[in-house]
Amino acid sequence: MANGSWLMLLLWIAAASPSLAATNELVNGGFDDPKEPLKGWVHNYEWTGNKFYHDNHKRVSCVKRDGTKKGVLKLTGNRDILWGTGQGIKVDSEPVAFDPDATYKLTVEARTQAATSKPGPNCRIYIEGYQWKPGIKPHPRPGLQELRKIYKQGSGNILYFGKAKSGPFSNAQKTWSKGTCTFPGKKLSSAAKGHLRKVRFICVHIVAIDGWDGDILVNEVKLEKQDR
Repeated sequence: MANGSWLMLLLWIAAASPSLAATNELVNGGFDDPKEPLKGWVHNYEWTGNKFYHDNHKRVSCVKRDGTKKGVLKLTGNRDILWGTGQGIKVDSEPVAFDPDATYKLTVEARTQAATSKPGPNCRIYIEGYQWKPGIKPHPRPGLQELRKIYKQGSGNILYFGKAKSGPFSNAQKTWSKGTCTFPGKKLSSAAKGHLRKVRFICVHIVAIDGWDGDILVNEVKLEKQDR
């Protein structure tokens, strides 16, 4: 086959398979930056003044390997922290500019690891929407502290593992499993659609919550922009 024919074939394959050209919208979604494993992820929330998350950063870490997985985020919690109202251990991705005419596919691999004979922590993984805080001059790369949360995915639209398709938790499994969800979700109320029109940025929100002492381990967080 001539060189020109090979080129045409490769272009046709790329056009017919958008997933081949899809890129991760997140910075360091694999937690494998050689100098800063948590680069691209907010894990210190002292700036919020919220006492519940004052020590959050002390319970967030990365390990180089977990079995066959390389670059693994670890959220460590005990019963009191995991069950505290509005608490848990969390991280948020750096804000990503939101295109209202696109759909975003979120893919995550994770597992729960128990520290006692009881089940380990559960988790919630979903996408949140933000707009500028009053008085902030818009610019290309805002920090989370410059934004105001106005939207989050609810039950039925968050990312689930295993057989779960609804409920408040993502249903982390004992062994590594992959979950996906899309943003915007398929089931949106009129109020949700109204809030969505005001969204300027989106963040991936991961929180270890509910369950008992142990870790939530996360690998390969991918956010892919797709044509709606």
